[in-house]
Amino acid sequence: NQVMFKKVIVVILIFCSFSLSAQNNQLHPKIIKAVKVFEDGNSTKALKLMTKYLDKYPNDYNGYCVRGDLYLSSNYSQAALNDYKTASKFSDRDAFIEAKISSAYMATQDFERAQSRIKKAMKYDPEKGKYHLQNAMILSVMGDCASSNEFIESGLDLVDDPKEGLI
Repeated sequence: NQVMFKKVIVVILIFCSFSLSAQNNQLHPKIIKAVKVFEDGNSTKALKLMTKYLDKYPNDYNGYCVRGDLYLSSNYSQAALNDYKTASKFSDRDAFIEAKISSAYMATQDFERAQSRIKKAMKYDPEKGKYHLQNAMILSVMGDCASSNEFIESGLDLVDDPKEGLI
């Protein structure tokens, strides 16, 4: 079925995209510099810049989110998970960071914990279609295609534009 195929492709694209910006907060210029260095192809230097930044600002939620994104995009999923968990200590009931933790668990192939975290994200922000689509991906990998399809439907119903999940 071509419609279902397109829905699965949307979910895969959403799962594979990792935003290199933390929520809607303003980022420190040094974080922006590290992201640009990463986008220019120098992940090692970008991670060093972020580590230096976090040594100076050890309580910066955005710093840990962004360094986690850089780690995850560089296939250092355990380091990403550690950074996301650190960021979660600075923000209570935060759907955004719960979804990031879920993504890191997915990368480590711990799908039960990934689903547990994405369920928290959906509880904190039930109208965020991206979280429903991420849950659909997890359920699909776990072999629960019927539930996965339900979350694909609900996720797509919640986004005005399927590209919304890519941001």
